[in-house]
Amino acid sequence: MDILLKAAKIVHPTAEHNGQVRDVLIEKGKITQIGKSIKPTGKVTVVEGKNLHVSPGWMDMYSFLGDPGIDHKEDIASGTRAAAAGGFTATCCMPNTHPAIHSSSEVEYVLSKARGLAVDVLPLGSVSHNCEGKDITEMYDMHQAGAVAFTDGIGSGISSGLTLRSLLYVKPFNGVIITHPNDASISRNGQMHEGIVSTQLGMPGIPALAEELTITRDLQLLDYTASRLHFAYVSTAGSVEAIKKAKKAGAQVTCGVSPYNLTLTDELLSSYDTNYKVMPPLRSKADNKALVKALKDGTIDVIASFHIPQDTESKDLEFDLADHGMIGLETAY
Repeated sequence: MDILLKAAKIVHPTAEHNGQVRDVLIEKGKITQIGKSIKPTGKVTVVEGKNLHVSPGWMDMYSFLGDPGIDHKEDIASGTRAAAAGGFTATCCMPNTHPAIHSSSEVEYVLSKARGLAVDVLPLGSVSHNCEGKDITEMYDMHQAGAVAFTDGIGSGISSGLTLRSLLYVKPFNGVIITHPNDASISRNGQMHEGIVSTQLGMPGIPALAEELTITRDLQLLDYTASRLHFAYVSTAGSVEAIKKAKKAGAQVTCGVSPYNLTLTDELLSSYDTNYKVMPPLRSKADNKALVKALKDGTIDVIASFHIPQDTESKDLEFDLADHGMIGLETAY
């Protein structure tokens, strides 16, 4: 099916037409013409609308695909169909499966299952065996098999020692360690951001310190090892300020943010709508403004969905909640 996109703003920083409003003709799945006014010939589906944009396919850096072992919630085929429907052409899958993606065998399994699908699936290998935060994995073997980075994924709170060893481990092959900055010993039992709203509602809070303390620690470990580190999410003004300083000092650090932390604040919890109870929690207006500013100035590198489907009738619903000491990312609880 041939498609003509009418008056679409092109968003592609390295392309000739970046920022321009143009018609885009797609024939047999390929862009064949870009111009100010293209008149369709033959059978063409015309797509037009207010504020239409077109860009290269998006990549979601963190998604839970459930395969192997938890494919009653999601499998690679259904997850990639959802990704394609949202405009994504690639996604990284987190290693929190049964078994975890903690060896080259699981990496090869995921790549095999994803072969030929519309969306590329890039496996994230685990830092520790079974994502338990104890014994370090053979990350080099997983790297050779096709793992693109390493993390203990959902609710990971790996110790200083394991973080240090993992940063040193991946350095020879220029690998990347991804951490989810959250000190569970501080945030545990918290229901929302600790602040004025949590006090008014009488709900136990998750202080910004739980995130910022971990980020400060990991940045010091990164400075010591001169390796590469990515923070899966940031949600506070203090977090982005620390990362900004580290970047200016030459550290190889990047970070991501969730769409809801960019657009929503903890004041929404006053409605008692549990859909707003997420992790990282919705923070204050000041934090929200700091995140938006950090995204604009390049401190924040990635926006990611944290796609984690839940089967509310499943007996193992708690897999990525209580078992990992964390509220569900993207998911109400």
